[in-house]
Amino acid sequence: MNQPPRIALAIPTFQREQVLVDVLENVLAQSALPDEIIVADQTPQHDPGTQIFLQRLATSNQIKLLHLPEPSLTAARNEIIKATSCDFIIFIDDDVVLPHDYVARYQKILLTPGIALATGPILPGIVGSNPSEQLERHQASSAGASAQITNSSQIDQWVRGGNFAVRKSAAVEIEGFDENFVGPAHGEEGDFARRLLRNKQLMLFAETLPLVHLKVPYGGCRVPRNGHWDEWQKPMNLLLLNFRYPQLSSAWFLRFYSALRNGPLLKENLRFTRFVPSFFHFGRAFYEAGKRRSEIKSSMRQLT
Repeated sequence: MNQPPRIALAIPTFQREQVLVDVLENVLAQSALPDEIIVADQTPQHDPGTQIFLQRLATSNQIKLLHLPEPSLTAARNEIIKATSCDFIIFIDDDVVLPHDYVARYQKILLTPGIALATGPILPGIVGSNPSEQLERHQASSAGASAQITNSSQIDQWVRGGNFAVRKSAAVEIEGFDENFVGPAHGEEGDFARRLLRNKQLMLFAETLPLVHLKVPYGGCRVPRNGHWDEWQKPMNLLLLNFRYPQLSSAWFLRFYSALRNGPLLKENLRFTRFVPSFFHFGRAFYEAGKRRSEIKSSMRQLT
């Protein structure tokens, strides 16, 4: 009998405190623990309580703690892929709630022969609602649902960076995540999945693999309201996806509009004193996207 694959659960994190502690406690209370838990920490300085908690888990070998000097979601994911010895890596966000058998559910689907990537739904947290009850309702309605093969037209809908698992060897073969998607990224998972698909890799979406995304309004990928990321970065990431895949005409205008909505048309940028600088940032985003569209940048090339 073949041995079941070894699975790591990975959390790239930036500027998150108590919610990160909650996520790790949620992971450690799983009905089936992953073989490794990896935290790629990009926070320069945590609150004392968070720092003590992380160090305690690292010292007791309950987590592998990586420290990255510069915040970058794609670089953090690549460092995680390089650091693990496991066959698969489950990536989650640092502000989510998992069902108690989340890892066990992934263990089951990752037994599928030839699978390279699996992903599930991300349920938006509802103010005043209990995330555990949300998960119970979703699991009751999706019980018995079969996993579906993901094709190119479904990638943007089904492949979401906060809830997916990838086979390490498949990720290494395509040189991991493209670090041209800078800062908080956006669109990087679609680019990653399209390169996997081009490599004829099997990708599955399963309604039975849900989590709840709390969308905590500070830290993480929240831009630019918290000042953690340069204003040009999110529009550039969206434009880069458009420049790289111009054939995706149905989503092209939506992404372009989204880039504007995260730049000059952002509510706080509509004041005259912000509107002109925001157009300068958008111009840089356009230039950077055009410059980066044809080359993959990755810290994983030495592994291929």
